[in-house]
Amino acid sequence: MMRALRFLTAAMIAAPVVVSAQATPVRWVTAARVADDAARDSAIAKLEGFLQEYPTSNLRPNALFQLGELLVRRADEEFAQSQRGSTPAATTDTGAAARTPGSTATAREGQIRPNYAPAIARYEELVKNYPNFDRIDAAAYTLGTLY
Repeated sequence: MMRALRFLTAAMIAAPVVVSAQATPVRWVTAARVADDAARDSAIAKLEGFLQEYPTSNLRPNALFQLGELLVRRADEEFAQSQRGSTPAATTDTGAAARTPGSTATAREGQIRPNYAPAIARYEELVKNYPNFDRIDAAAYTLGTLY
């Protein structure tokens, strides 16, 4: 009986140390996520600027592909944040409106999904205009998964 009492006392004393030791990595992960979001948003802005400034560049297909990937990641992160209750994110319903780039709808039960409309527009342009792009198979596959 005395051993059990000592064990419980030791466990209760050690518990706050374990909890406080775990709080630091959570703050670090949050700070890293913010830095990743800023870098991603900066890359998106630069790629969009490139596409506007050089509409006939030979590098346009690769820029569209990379921009599409970054837009998917941003939509996924915004959706995850909205699910956690952090910030509201634009959502599209899974009906006909979801197949129209740029359409948004308020959250409805059972019909919430990330807003992939900007990424879909980029992938559609890539698939339609650059069928000989070396990663067209990956672009077409990703486009299919976004609908």
